[in-house]
Amino acid sequence: MGKFDNIDDASKHVDEQLILRGFLNSNQSLQLNESRNGKLVINTVHRLLTSLEDKNRQLENAHNTIEELKKAPKLVEIKETPQPAPKIPRIQPIQVAKPAIKSDRTARTFQVKLNRLQSTIDELKWQLNSERNRSRRSTEADITWNIQESIQRNEEAPQSPPLEIIDQYRDEITQLRVELQKFLHDRQMISQHLDGVNRYTYSVEVLDIRPKSHGNVEKEEWSRWIEQLEKDDVELKELIQDWYEIVEIAMKVKE
Repeated sequence: MGKFDNIDDASKHVDEQLILRGFLNSNQSLQLNESRNGKLVINTVHRLLTSLEDKNRQLENAHNTIEELKKAPKLVEIKETPQPAPKIPRIQPIQVAKPAIKSDRTARTFQVKLNRLQSTIDELKWQLNSERNRSRRSTEADITWNIQESIQRNEEAPQSPPLEIIDQYRDEITQLRVELQKFLHDRQMISQHLDGVNRYTYSVEVLDIRPKSHGNVEKEEWSRWIEQLEKDDVELKELIQDWYEIVEIAMKVKE
């Protein structure tokens, strides 16, 4: 508010502002002519009006800002899609391949024996068929001539019964049968040992447990078989003993 020459002009200006803002009716006015604090009242009312005007201006500016923001184009909201949790790779069981134990010498030995047995069987079959055919021919009657001569010739020729032929090879057949059973037993023991190796390796490396290293083979049967290998197959025995030494060393290292 500018400076006025007297209090009446100042009071008139304040009345106009109060009427303009609706605080007084048009037929009302402040009566400050006889008041000793008229000047103070006028200045106070003026400051209040000025402060109110500033607040109204701020409110109007805020309202205009809100309207402008409403009219402004909306920003594209980018929503962050949650990333899928990383897949935890599954531990595949370790497949332990069975070591192939090759013994060319043993394979050749059994192959020779099997061939010999087959040859013996074929020879026995041939001799039995020959005896059967010869017996059949001796019983056939010659209805034309030389009947007596044929009978006499058959009587003179000594005939060996089929049982005698079989007796000639009985010992050899028995020996081959024993060796075949031993071969099948060796194969069974080796297969059980390899199953034990696989089971032990998987249990230690994957399950982190320590089963017995000799597998499902009975100890007494296993001991007898190992002792027999000392005579029959020293290389196989040493290979199996190496496996048990490796197991013992590994257990000591982890302890």
